[in-house]
Amino acid sequence: MAITEGQLRVWAERGTAERLKTVITVAEAQILSPRAPKLLQRCDLFLQGSYAQKTNIGSSSDVDLLLISKRFTTRDGAALKDIRSWQREHALLKNTAYSWLKVCYGNKVFLNRKVVHVQRGDGHNAMDILPCFQHVKNTEVNQMPRTHRGVSFFLNDGTMITNFPFALASQGEIKHQATNCYFKPMVRILKSMRDIAKDLDLPDKFFYAAPSYYIEGLLYNAPNSLFGGSYTETFLKTVAWLLKGDKGSYFCVNSLQRLCNDAEMGGWSTKDCENFLIAMMHLWDNWNRLDGPIAE
Repeated sequence: MAITEGQLRVWAERGTAERLKTVITVAEAQILSPRAPKLLQRCDLFLQGSYAQKTNIGSSSDVDLLLISKRFTTRDGAALKDIRSWQREHALLKNTAYSWLKVCYGNKVFLNRKVVHVQRGDGHNAMDILPCFQHVKNTEVNQMPRTHRGVSFFLNDGTMITNFPFALASQGEIKHQATNCYFKPMVRILKSMRDIAKDLDLPDKFFYAAPSYYIEGLLYNAPNSLFGGSYTETFLKTVAWLLKGDKGSYFCVNSLQRLCNDAEMGGWSTKDCENFLIAMMHLWDNWNRLDGPIAE
């Protein structure tokens, strides 16, 4: 038995964000405080992720923040010596942010592969703070030059990662409006289904726990004409189209990067993408059997 329209409507609702402004204001006052290291005082703090896209599904979702240094602007196609210099500067920025956040939040602060994580505490959600640089990407559209503003950061192994959260925000809103405001509710529906699937006995080949960024990217590639009528219709049409489509041709919401990259270490592979979509359909088809494990 399929999931009911009523249940889909519940999942489509946005999670509360009533404390968000306070969380950001307090974080900004602490991280960019006049008492903070000079390196951090030359940064800006921006909201990104589910709260920024208005696709959050819970009142206690992690708050994703960009800590953007204004000391450097990285660019595509830079010389190796410049990249190595940026890498050293990024390590300094990340370690400085970690040390200062330990002063602000104590033993709730942890350093991981990409971000400085602050555990949930009194009066604030958990936070993932990404120290990064300004980044510029130049492209041509119809022989007209275009400049795209993004961010860059480095992993511990020296891999340079670039992303374009500002383009993601604007393109996501354009998609939302073009789908008669179905895009963001559908993202929340798939995120809710993903979270339920985590607790089920799904066969390994049917499930990959896709981050929100990938779910938004998936739905972004579905044609606008497939959205609308009802959430039931929209789910069935979009997921069927995405399953049949060429996963390697899908773009992220920022429209500048491929969603699936089999060559990128730690990226979302085309197989992971397909497995996630299969898992969503498997959950849909077996919704009435949730009291027990969902069999293959």
